[in-house]
Amino acid sequence: MQMEIVNLTPHAVKVITDDKTTSYPASGNVARLNSVEQKVCPELTAKLGVPVSTAPEFTEAIGLPADTNTNIIVSMAVAQYLKQNKSWGGIVFSPDTGPGQAIRNEEGDIVGVRRLAVW
Repeated sequence: MQMEIVNLTPHAVKVITDDKTTSYPASGNVARLNSVEQKVCPELTAKLGVPVSTAPEFTEAIGLPADTNTNIIVSMAVAQYLKQNKSWGGIVFSPDTGPGQAIRNEEGDIVGVRRLAVW
């Protein structure tokens, strides 16, 4: 019996190996991160001539199932947040898009990955 996993990314995730392709369809719900307002850096904005702000501070993950023991596929950013905050009881996966793991088409778009990363 295959483990049930809910894909909380906005697109299907395809894991392509030598002998098979496993597709996890998008569930229709997307997990995202909320963040606090970033501060504008006027000195750097003036020096570079483009707007510069501080990096976002993430405050919560949204769009997650009510059952915190659900096994989920999310973006790497959401996975890192959940791991840091130890706020998820199920298994958290993300597509492994690291060097040599992403499979791309002729235009350079990712069409699949060779494996999932577990957090």
